[in-house]
Amino acid sequence: MKKRNKSKAPPRLAKIKPLTLALLSALGPNMAHADISFSSFTINPGNSFTFAGVVTNTGALNINGNGALTTAVIDGDVTFNGTGTTLLGDSPANIIYGGNLTLDTGHTVRGGGGFGSATYGYYL
Repeated sequence: MKKRNKSKAPPRLAKIKPLTLALLSALGPNMAHADISFSSFTINPGNSFTFAGVVTNTGALNINGNGALTTAVIDGDVTFNGTGTTLLGDSPANIIYGGNLTLDTGHTVRGGGGFGSATYGYYL
């Protein structure tokens, strides 16, 4: 008969990591993702991502449609801050539209695409 070790410590629980953008993106395109921070984030061709609140970008937000409608939706009043860059993939199918977008000092938008909608707006 084997002896049971009663002094054995219980198994440790894994630490829960903070919610990542990959998980946020998996939550669905119709959800507004508020007050997020990242150093690199890509909205892939044919997809949409909704931003709300304050978006802190310290690297690059890539909106790269390659001809497929790809959108960054602005839900309400949104501020892009940080020293990062929003890169539009040189296609009229890359569109930022929705509510009121404020670009804080130090944040840059480059590339080709649109501000507004597919039927009206400003194109770079």
